[in-house]
Amino acid sequence: MTEADSQFLKGDRSRWKVLLTKLLHYGVALLSVALALGINLKLSPYLDATPTPLFFVAVMVSAWYGGLGPGLLATAVSTVVIHYFFVQPIYSWSVSNSATLVQMSVFIMAALLISSLNEAQRAAKRKAEANLQALRRSEARFGCLAESNIIGIIVADLNGPILEANDIFLQMVGYTQEELRSGRMRWREMTPPEYLEASDRAVEELLATGACTPFEKEYIRKDGSRLPILHGAVMSGENTVVGFVLDITNRKQVEEKLQRTNQTLQTLIDLCPVAIAFLDPQGIVKLWNRAAEQIYGWSAEEVIGQFMPTVPHRQQEFLASIQTVLSGRSLHAIEVQHQRQDGQMIDVEIWSNLAHDAEGNPGCLGIGWDITHRKQVESALRQSEARYQVLVSNMPGMVYRYTPCTDGSAAFTYISSGARELVELSPETIVQDANAFFRLIHPDDWPSFTDSVAIAIANSLPWEWEGRLITPSGQLKWVQGRSRPEQTEYGKAWDGLFFDITDRKRDEAALRRSEERLRVSQEISLDAFTILDSVRDQTGGIRDFVWTYVNPKAAEILKHPVEELLGAYLLEVLPGNQFNAELFQRYVQVVETGKAHDIELFYNADGITGWFRNMAAKLGDGVAISFGDITRRKQTETALRESEERLRLALTATNQGLFDLNVQTGNGVVSPEYAQMLGYEPEKFQETNAQWRDRVHPDDLASTYQAYEDYIAGKIDIYRAEFRLRTKSGAWKWILSIGKIVSWDSQGKPLRMLGTHTDITERKLAEAERERLLAREQAARAEAETANRIKDEFLAVLSHELRSPLNPILGWSQLLLAGKLDTKTSQRAIATIERNAKLQTQLIDDLLDVSRILRGKLALQISPVNIVTIVESALETVRLAAEAKQIQIQTVFTDDTLQVSGDRARLQQIVWNLLTNAVKFTSENGQVEIFVEQIGNHAQIQVKDNGKGISPEFLPYVFDYFRQEDSKTTRRFGGLGLGLAIVRHLTELHGGTIYVDSPGVEQGATFTIQLPLISSSVAINQDGELSPQVFSLKDIKVLVVDDEQDAREFVAFLLEQEMATVVMAASGNEALTALTQFQPNIILSDIGMPDMDGYMLMQKVRALPPEQGGLIKAIALTAYAGEYNQKQALKVGFQKHIAKPVEPDILIKAICEMIRV
Repeated sequence: MTEADSQFLKGDRSRWKVLLTKLLHYGVALLSVALALGINLKLSPYLDATPTPLFFVAVMVSAWYGGLGPGLLATAVSTVVIHYFFVQPIYSWSVSNSATLVQMSVFIMAALLISSLNEAQRAAKRKAEANLQALRRSEARFGCLAESNIIGIIVADLNGPILEANDIFLQMVGYTQEELRSGRMRWREMTPPEYLEASDRAVEELLATGACTPFEKEYIRKDGSRLPILHGAVMSGENTVVGFVLDITNRKQVEEKLQRTNQTLQTLIDLCPVAIAFLDPQGIVKLWNRAAEQIYGWSAEEVIGQFMPTVPHRQQEFLASIQTVLSGRSLHAIEVQHQRQDGQMIDVEIWSNLAHDAEGNPGCLGIGWDITHRKQVESALRQSEARYQVLVSNMPGMVYRYTPCTDGSAAFTYISSGARELVELSPETIVQDANAFFRLIHPDDWPSFTDSVAIAIANSLPWEWEGRLITPSGQLKWVQGRSRPEQTEYGKAWDGLFFDITDRKRDEAALRRSEERLRVSQEISLDAFTILDSVRDQTGGIRDFVWTYVNPKAAEILKHPVEELLGAYLLEVLPGNQFNAELFQRYVQVVETGKAHDIELFYNADGITGWFRNMAAKLGDGVAISFGDITRRKQTETALRESEERLRLALTATNQGLFDLNVQTGNGVVSPEYAQMLGYEPEKFQETNAQWRDRVHPDDLASTYQAYEDYIAGKIDIYRAEFRLRTKSGAWKWILSIGKIVSWDSQGKPLRMLGTHTDITERKLAEAERERLLAREQAARAEAETANRIKDEFLAVLSHELRSPLNPILGWSQLLLAGKLDTKTSQRAIATIERNAKLQTQLIDDLLDVSRILRGKLALQISPVNIVTIVESALETVRLAAEAKQIQIQTVFTDDTLQVSGDRARLQQIVWNLLTNAVKFTSENGQVEIFVEQIGNHAQIQVKDNGKGISPEFLPYVFDYFRQEDSKTTRRFGGLGLGLAIVRHLTELHGGTIYVDSPGVEQGATFTIQLPLISSSVAINQDGELSPQVFSLKDIKVLVVDDEQDAREFVAFLLEQEMATVVMAASGNEALTALTQFQPNIILSDIGMPDMDGYMLMQKVRALPPEQGGLIKAIALTAYAGEYNQKQALKVGFQKHIAKPVEPDILIKAICEMIRV
């Protein structure tokens, strides 16, 4: 800061004085330029054509008088004036030529140099004045210092002698003024040898700079002892110095003591079992003990000087806690989570306090210990306790702990919440007074309760009891109590459970009553009923049954008394059960499977003959059987069935239904076949003229009814009509109706008409089918012609799309082989070959996808997927293409949590196809918008562009296979026309819909996809990407088998570049021969090879013993990329199938993963 600046800050009057001074400086600058301009204009006829010399003078005067600022002002104004008044064309701001521009630039640089030199001179002058004042102040301070009584001062010759010294210095070293004057004091001789080098460096610094930096050394006192000092010196003559000596003996003693203390403290810190760290206010580690290294995994060398590494996810929170400690607040027993070097999260208890380092700088001293195990134990204990409480609270009944007392009383130390529901008492009430529970026991059951408790306590036995309780509300409940003794620190305790068995007791009573009713009902039943129990052999198989119940009717049918049957074996009494209707085996099946049977059988054995209905169901390990004699019913059914069969055969033979119509009333009677013909049950079918008209097809009603009217009127000899009738199901049947009047009334009017209805639907359908076949054949011919045209167009497009990439691949490859391309062009050639090869791969993948779709073989890997993540991934793949065409892509995501269930890769393929088309059909500087939002219970994705658009005529065919709006050879956009067809199919496989809207050509298009949402609670592990890995094939041995030399040598070269050891084989036989001499870690084999293909090779390899390579891992690397080929490769023994072409990184990664597995 200059003196003027200092004055400017002192006060208003000084400020105005300084301001006026500066204005004067700048005014002189403007005046100087004005004078130079005036002189130039007046003397221009007599001066040289160069006007700059006088303006140099103006700049020099301005800079000398006012400094750098006025000098720069004069330079700027002079430049403007010269350009306007003296540079051709004059009075103009334009620059006519470069020479003028160079001339002006030289003037500006010279003027700037003049201003800078003047400013430097003024600064040097100000500095010299300041140094003079500082020297005066320094001399005054030196005088005071020399008179002080703590600093020794000497004047010495650089060669050694001490010429002068004050009394303080002489007292320090033990010499007198007489000894000094005698010349006996030489600073070199008083300096110990180990400090001479430091002294010599100080002398060199004195000679070089005139002063030396204070340094520590020692002097040898007169008595031989040593004096530690702090020494500084300045040159006072050509070879004379003035030295300053400060006795630091006390400080050295303190430092030694402090060092010993610090060593002790450091030892304690290193041996301390808890982590100790000291951090500065910015979180930088200054101290890190061994325990911290062990707990966190970082060594002291790795963390000291770095930000605390254990809190990468909570840096701001961590810094805030440091500030809290620095404010004076201690942090005690704070439990936090820290991260170890290996990434593991551990729980740490922290105690922190304010501390200062050796320089007195404040910081945070913290100690901590790993409490992860303790937290895990606490968590497990809490979870166990929570599970126990949930289990107890959900258990039916009352869980308790019962503890007998020494005085003969007893107490409950724990009662679960189930007590409220079971006995209508709170757990606290029973714990406080056990008698509150005991008083609820029914008086009749009290003795059994006390006796059972006394026995269990006396013998330390498990306890069980059933009895009744009377709840406070008066409700009677049956309960069962169970408990088991446990030894506790306070003695024996019985942990147990009381639960409600009232329903069970009620059911038991009901069962007893039901059994009694069943017994009575069976005694008086007209049907036979028996119960058989299984009799099993040593293997567990049923060898017989024994009767355990027989009702009177069963005894009557079986022709044995009840007493004789009870306890008897089935096959001993009725051996015919084994062969007659296989009854015995049927009973066994009922018992073993639990499936009941209901059969009708003819029994003719054991003196019993007749038809019986036999019903059997499993009962315990036996069977309950109900049977009855149905012989008479069977005889009746047989006669009726024979009669019906004869009638049915007659009607079936004529394929007709009969009708009998009362012409005058319109009521009719029809045969069952007529009703069944129309799908009705005969007994529920009614026929009248009105109902008949209602069933006739509207198109046939008029002609049919007219034929009926004509016949009734006598216009035709017989009624005959063909018409359609509606069946019960709503379908239509063609009927041929023929009828004739068979009786008339007394007035000669028709009374009764008989006729038949014949089903001629098949004939009519055959006639219609012939007509449809004719029309279909005509349509098929037209469709075939259209299909052939589309096929030809597709094949032409396919040929173009496959050949087009081959042209640059072949062309650039030949140029590369010629070796005439420079490095830049070679890189361009390689990039072009790679891009076109990937294009061909994409075309083949599309064809394979279509093939899988048409065969129904496209499979999805279903998992929860976040829609926004899918869209963002697809965006990354098309972003470069969009940037190349300067297309803006805008995204609008109203909800980034939308989840659907689907295949992540296929969903990304859908969005990528739509985005690729949008970029492809949008002109440069266009715009593409992507919207993601929720519509009802669906996630909606919209891709909108302002590009080429779609004509209304082609809009319905956008999603058809092999369809393109423009398939001519002059089209602007390539492709096979498969992408949108694949998108539609993939969308529908995910249960979604897709549609497109376009106002017309050159008006853009909008594709909309809707996919069903899943619950947001479904977990997604989709946002996390795996960290990239470095794969190495060093020391890996690979056998490459391929009959194509180029493919074989490329793969070998690629793997050798990755440090792998490679052996090549051109056929399966060569590969087998190589295995006898070379044991690889993995085999890469093609599938399509002559003589022995890859499948046959792998079968032979897998047939080898393990020591000869039978278990070597193998990958099928082949152009046979179909699903069948993948399954076949895995079936014969390949562990992985990779389709050609393959990215080098993908192949290397697959090999590494296979070797790791």
